[in-house]
Amino acid sequence: MADLVSAGRWPSGKSEVASLLRLRDWATSPLGPPEDWPQSLRMIVDLILPSSAQIVLFWGAELVALYNDAYAYRIGAKHPRALARPGAESWAELWDELEPVLRHVLDTGETATARDKPFELERFGYPETAFFDISYSPVRDESGAIAGVLCIVEETTERVVAQERLAFRIALADRLRALSDPLELIGAAEEALGRELGVSRVGYGEMADGDTRFLHSERDWTDDGIVAGPGLHDLDALGPEARDEIRSGRTLVLANAATDPRIPAGRARAALAALDVGAMVMVPLWKRKRMIAAIYVHSRAPRHWSPADISLIEEVAGRTWEAVERARIEAALRESEARFRNMADHAPVMMWLTDANGRCTYLNRAWYEFTGQKEAEAEGLGWLDATHPEDEPMTAGIFRAAVAAQQSFRLEFRLWRASGGYCWAIDAGSPRFGPDGEFLGHVGAVIEIDERRKAEEALAASEAHKRLAIEAARIGTWELRPATGELIWDARCRELFGLGPDAEVTVDSFLAGCVEEDRARMSAAMADAVDPAGSGLIADEYRVIGIEDGVERWLAMRGRATFGTAGCMRFIGVVIDISDQKRAEAELRALNAMLEMQVSERTREIDRIWRNSRDLLVVIGADGIFRAINPAWTATLGHEPEEVVGRSFLDFVWPEDVAMAQAGLDEATVGARTNFEYRYRHKDGSPRWISWRTSHEGDLVYADGRDITAEKAQEEALRQAEDQLRQSHKMEAIGQLTGGVAHDFNNLLTVIRASADLLRRHALPEEKRRRYIDAISDTADRAAKLTGQLLAFARRQALKPETFDVADRIGTLAEMIRTAVGSRVELVLDLDCTVCAVEADASQLDTALVNMAVNARDAMNGAGTLMIRLRAVDRVPGRQGIRPVVGDFVSIAVSDTGEGIAPEALDRIFEPFYTTKGVGKGTGLGLSQVYGFVKQSGGAIQVASEPGRGASFTLYLPRVQGPVAPAGTPPPVAEGRPAEQARILLVEDNAQVGEFATQLLYELGYEPIWTASAEEAMALLETSADSFDIVFSDVVMPGIGGVELGRIVRARWPGLPVVLTSGYSHVLAEEGRNGFELLHKPYSAEDLSRVLRVAARARRAR
Repeated sequence: MADLVSAGRWPSGKSEVASLLRLRDWATSPLGPPEDWPQSLRMIVDLILPSSAQIVLFWGAELVALYNDAYAYRIGAKHPRALARPGAESWAELWDELEPVLRHVLDTGETATARDKPFELERFGYPETAFFDISYSPVRDESGAIAGVLCIVEETTERVVAQERLAFRIALADRLRALSDPLELIGAAEEALGRELGVSRVGYGEMADGDTRFLHSERDWTDDGIVAGPGLHDLDALGPEARDEIRSGRTLVLANAATDPRIPAGRARAALAALDVGAMVMVPLWKRKRMIAAIYVHSRAPRHWSPADISLIEEVAGRTWEAVERARIEAALRESEARFRNMADHAPVMMWLTDANGRCTYLNRAWYEFTGQKEAEAEGLGWLDATHPEDEPMTAGIFRAAVAAQQSFRLEFRLWRASGGYCWAIDAGSPRFGPDGEFLGHVGAVIEIDERRKAEEALAASEAHKRLAIEAARIGTWELRPATGELIWDARCRELFGLGPDAEVTVDSFLAGCVEEDRARMSAAMADAVDPAGSGLIADEYRVIGIEDGVERWLAMRGRATFGTAGCMRFIGVVIDISDQKRAEAELRALNAMLEMQVSERTREIDRIWRNSRDLLVVIGADGIFRAINPAWTATLGHEPEEVVGRSFLDFVWPEDVAMAQAGLDEATVGARTNFEYRYRHKDGSPRWISWRTSHEGDLVYADGRDITAEKAQEEALRQAEDQLRQSHKMEAIGQLTGGVAHDFNNLLTVIRASADLLRRHALPEEKRRRYIDAISDTADRAAKLTGQLLAFARRQALKPETFDVADRIGTLAEMIRTAVGSRVELVLDLDCTVCAVEADASQLDTALVNMAVNARDAMNGAGTLMIRLRAVDRVPGRQGIRPVVGDFVSIAVSDTGEGIAPEALDRIFEPFYTTKGVGKGTGLGLSQVYGFVKQSGGAIQVASEPGRGASFTLYLPRVQGPVAPAGTPPPVAEGRPAEQARILLVEDNAQVGEFATQLLYELGYEPIWTASAEEAMALLETSADSFDIVFSDVVMPGIGGVELGRIVRARWPGLPVVLTSGYSHVLAEEGRNGFELLHKPYSAEDLSRVLRVAARARRAR
C-alpha cells in the first residue's frame, strides 16, 4: 500500500470516489496527504470504497467525512464538496442533531443505532425530510484510541413515505365515500392533500366548455399563513412555456418559481410571488381530448418535489375529479329519474324501465290503466302475464336476448286489454348505460296498433297487386287464360308484334309471328310454363315478324303462371323490345374482329422491329437459358441464332465478368435492378462491352443491349490522360517540396557550419564560444521543428494519441493564443459543446491552433477579431463533388476578420513551403502541419474565404466516448539520478549516431553496450538478458526493425523495458508507439536522461 500511496495511485479501484481521492489536492483538507495518514485510516478507506452498502467515516477531532460511491449517491448535491471536509461544513442544517450522536460514540465507544430515523436534509438545494436505518460504530487507530465513527446507513424514505401515503389514501377514500356534494368533496380532498404534504395552498379548478385559458375554482384550501384565493386563474399569466406544458397534458413542476426559466421574469414571477408561491405543482385533467380541470399545490418556500409527492398529487387529482364527476352524475341521474317518472305518468303511451337483470322496476300509469294489472302483478317479469299465451314465448325470448346482448329490440305481439280481449301492440326498448359505460337496463314504450295492423294487412294485399301491375307495365303486358284459351295483349304488346289495336290475338297468331327458327322453342316454353308439373315460368328471347308491318324485332319475354285446384288459372307476363341491344351486340362483334385484325398488324410491326433493330434484343429465362435473340446478335457478336438459343448466357460472358453477370440476372428476375454493363465474348474471341436494360414478366427477362465497346475505349483513354496529368502535378509538387526543404536546410546548415568554423579559432573568448554553441543548439532545434512539420504534412510523424476534451484544451491554450496574437486582436471563444472528446495528439492540436491563430493575426495586420468556435456535429459537409461523411465529429472553426485568401491560392495553401507572406516572414509549413495532423488523426479540414471578408478554417476530428484526461495535466516527470551503473543495451546501425549515443550514455552515468543490429542484440539477450536494465534501440534498421525487436523483447523478457528512438518511421506513423517509450531524433542529453529515468522507474515498479 505504501508504494501505491507514494506513487499517487492510492486508493486503487475504478469507483468515482477513489478517482476523486487520487486526484484531490490534500492541501485543502484537514487530513493532509494520504502518506501522512495512519495505516488504520487507509485500511478503513480501502474497506468501505468497494462496498455496496452506504458508508461514511467521520475521522478525527473535526469529524472529516470520507465515504463511498453508494453514500455519495444519497447525499445529492453535497457530493463531492463534502468529501474529505469537516462534517460541520457539509451537514450544517442537521449538525446540531448529528454532532452529539457522533461525539457520544467517540467519547463512550458505544454503538448508536436507530430505525427509520428522520433527518431534515438539504440534498438538492431545498429542505426535505429523509428517513434512515443507522448504525454508528467507533473506529480505533493503531494505539487503540477511538479516532473516528463508522456510519453504515440505509435510506428508508421511500418505504416510510409509502406507508404514510397508503394510510393517507385509505383515509381519503373513506372520507370521500361519505360525501355526495361536489364542493364538499373538493374541499375535503384539498385539505387532506395540503396537510399531508405540508404545503400552503391546494386548489381545484375547472374550465368552461370551449375555454382553454381560464381555470375557475370556487374554493381552495390554505394553511393559516396565507389568504385563500378562489376565482378565475389565467393560465397565460404563467408564461407561454409553462402554459403550453400544462395544455399538452403534462404535470407542471416548479421547484423554485422565482428562478425556473419556464416562468418569465417580470409580471409572471411577480404574480406568483404575490400569491406566496415559492414552489408549485399543477396537474391538468383531460377528457375527450381537452383540458377540463386542474389541481394546483403551492408551497410558500422553494421545495424539491419528490417523485412520490408528484405521484400522490396526480393520484389525488384523478380521484378528486372522478369523485366530483360521480357525485354530479348521481345527482343528475336522480333528478333525471324524477323528471322521467313525472313525464312518463302523464304520457299517452305505456312506458317502462328495467334493471340490468331485465326485471321491470317501473311501469307508468298508462300501462296499468290499459291492462288492468296492479303494480305488484306487473313488476319483475309479471308484465308477460298480460301477453297472449301464443305470443308469450316469442316475446320473452326476444326480450331476454336483448338484455343479454345489451341491445335495442322491437317486437309486435298481442296484449290483453282491460276492457276485454287482446289487441296488437308494438314494444320497443333501448339499452341504458352509465357514465362509465356500465349497463343499467332498458327503457321502452308500448303502443297499441290494432287498427293499424288491420290497415297494414289490407294495404299489403293491395301493394302486391300494384307491384305486379307496375312490373307488367314496364313495356308490354299480356295474360293467357288457359281455361278459355283467351290471350290478352295491351296496346304496347300489340305494337311490338306489328298489330293494330283491333286485330284479333290468339296463341296461334302469336306463334305464327315468331320467326321459324324460334317458333318451336317458344311453343314448348309456353307449354312448360302452364303445366302444373312444369316450372311455372317463362324467360326467353326470340324474333318476330310484324304481322301487319313486316318489321323484324328482337323481343325478351318474362312470365309467371298461377295455379289452382283445376290447374293453371292465369299466365301473365311482360315483353320487352331488345332490338337495339341485339344490334349493339352485333356491332361489338364486328369491332372485336377489327381489333383482332389491328393486333395482328401490330404483331407484324413488332416482328419487323425485332428483325431490323441494331440493338441486341433477347428473351432469357430465370435459369439463364436464351429463349430467343434477334438478328442484331449476329451482327454484333458474330453468333448465329441457332448457336445461341437453348444455351446458357454464361457461355458467352467474358470469364472475369461471369459472377457480375449472374448477379445481374438474379436481380433482374425479381425486378430489383434493370441496368447492367459487362463484357460478352465475340465469336472471334475478342471482348465486347454490352450495356443492358431489362424488364421481367413471370420467369422471363426481356432485355435490350447496346454495344458500348468504343465508348469504354474512350473512357480508358481519358482515364490514362488524367493519370498522366495527376503525375505531372505530383512531380511539380515534389519539386516545390524538395526545393523548399533544400532552401531551408541550407540556411540552417550555413549557421551550423559558420558556428563550427568560428569555434575552431584559437584564443576564442568564452562568451563568444558559448554564443556559437548556443547558435548550433538553437539551429538544431529549428531543424528538428522543420522535419516535424514535414512529417506532420506527410502523415508520417509518430503521434502520441490520448483522449481529452477539446473545450478544456482550448480553454487552457487561450492565454497562450492571446499572447501570440497580441493585444490588438480580440479573441472570442464559442465553446458550445458539453462533451467534445477526441483521441489525438494534444500537443499537435495545440501547435495547429497556434499556427492558425498566428496566420490569422498576420492576415488581419495585427488587429481584428479572432473567433474559435467548437461544436459537436454529425457529419463532415460535402464540397466540390466530395460527398459528405456521416458520423460523430468535433468541429473546430478558426475565423478571422482579415483580408481573406485569393481564390487562386485556396487550392495551394496546404502545400509545403507555399506562402503568401513576405520573405523571412514564414516557412510555408504551418498549414502543412495542420493538414498532416488532421489527416493522420482520421479527420478532415475545410477552408472558406472571400477576399476582403476574412477566412475560416474548420477542423473535423472524430468524436469519441471514454475517460478524458484533465486539461493541462502535466506529463509524469522522472526524478532522481539514474540507477547506479544501469546497463543499457544500445541498438543503432548508424556508426556515427552509435558512437555519439555511447559517449552520451557514459556521460550520463550509464554503462552502454552497443550493437549494430537487432540480430546482434537478440544474441546478447539470449545469453545475458538479466545483465541489462534497458534496451535503447533505433526504429529504422536493416533486417529486424526496432518495433519488431521491442515486441520480441516484451514477449520473451517482459520485465526488460524498451525505449525506441527515430527521426522518421512509417510503422510508428501508421501503427503508433505500440506501448513503448519513444524519443524523437534529434534529441538532447536532457531528453535522453529523462526518458531513461522513466524506463528505469518502470522496471523498479515491476
